[in-house]
Amino acid sequence: MTAAGAVVRRLLAVVLALVALTLGGAGAASAHTTIDLVDPTDGSRLTSAPEQLQVRFGESLPLRDTSVRLALSSGRTLAEGPLTSDSTEPASDEGTFTLPEDLATGSYIVTVTARGSDGHTLSEAFAFTVGDAPLVRAEGATSPTDSPGLIALAGLAGFVTAAGLAALGFGYVASWCWPEVLRRPLARRIAAAGTGLVALGSLADLAALCWAQGVGPVGVLGSQAGRLLLLRVVGLALVVLAGRAFARVATTTGTARGTRQNLLLMAAVPLLLGVVGSSHAAGDAWSLVTLLAGCVHAASMALWLGGLAWLWLSSRDDTTPTVAAARFSRTATACAATAVATGVFLAYRLTQGGSWSVLASGYGVLLAVKVALVAGLLLLARRTHGALLAVDRAESAGDGTGAPPPGTGSGPGPVAVLAPATAARLRLTAALRAESVAGIAVLAAAGLLTSIGPGA
Repeated sequence: MTAAGAVVRRLLAVVLALVALTLGGAGAASAHTTIDLVDPTDGSRLTSAPEQLQVRFGESLPLRDTSVRLALSSGRTLAEGPLTSDSTEPASDEGTFTLPEDLATGSYIVTVTARGSDGHTLSEAFAFTVGDAPLVRAEGATSPTDSPGLIALAGLAGFVTAAGLAALGFGYVASWCWPEVLRRPLARRIAAAGTGLVALGSLADLAALCWAQGVGPVGVLGSQAGRLLLLRVVGLALVVLAGRAFARVATTTGTARGTRQNLLLMAAVPLLLGVVGSSHAAGDAWSLVTLLAGCVHAASMALWLGGLAWLWLSSRDDTTPTVAAARFSRTATACAATAVATGVFLAYRLTQGGSWSVLASGYGVLLAVKVALVAGLLLLARRTHGALLAVDRAESAGDGTGAPPPGTGSGPGPVAVLAPATAARLRLTAALRAESVAGIAVLAAAGLLTSIGPGA
């Protein structure tokens, strides 16, 4: 058993144990939910003003995370607040909203907003008329979750967070491929960038939730989505502290290093739960299995792309030992296989088993784009692996200094020939650069996918 393999197995065991401990009691939930106004019904004309609205969901949801807005057809808000229920359970599939007394004759728009179990904010608009006022259609009502600006903000938050996870993944890869690098300024800059990006992505998520729910930060942090954000921040702080503790003993041997490496792995669990818990995976059927798959998928991508960024940056100044690069290549292969396997499972679950209506939607098109980008990334990874083997062969054939063999040097002559090792490293750098660009494109697609719901 290699050191890298032991670490990966410990990481997966910790993720499985803590996810099961945290969410083992979670019940099954449907992948998507619906919102219906059942009394009065959408488009109805009433002879007298109703006293309350009755709303029904396709699954049980926490009513404290819901919001109802009653407005005139002109857009002026008359009342706003959460749904309530006589049930003592924290979640319900039905709730009521008390209306202002003595609503005048007129046309009214009702906008109901809720956070589905898949982590997305849902919003539906309905209309009803009291008296002989003109009938109105709810399609013209403004829903904040349909705003292109909100979708763009949520997509940006997803991309920035994913990029931050990849940067932090570099530290995890380095901890078992090349621990000595963690003391270098480049390593500290990458870790700081990862921390900053995850924090920035969390702030963008908070802003998007405030926008979608129409409440301030305090209101958001009291909801399930807010608690997931707080868990993400706590996890990020734990990763930073554990990373600094490990860096101090990275070049030593003994129990202290192993213990701190285990703490570093455990610190990643709340961070992954905080990030993945608010994505599509969290609300799917088989919630525990799907959430676990989402955590493993995110971790695999972070390790793969984080290690790739380290290898690219360090290859430009010939500071990466070939043995460390070869060790990462084996780790990257395992991470890529894991990411593909979990990605296929998540895509199957989120598209309702490959439903054509979902695949033909904007979400399905974007998912197809991501699949194509991942396929391209895998092809480029194979090219990188070949370039790495070429570097190893060239350095093994020479003296390790990059000097050309006799008769092929760059001395006097009509053509200057690069040393084989130097030429091989240049090809490796080019391959790593191309793979890194493809990785950024995959992160961008992933960020957009988290900003829209399946079937959108």
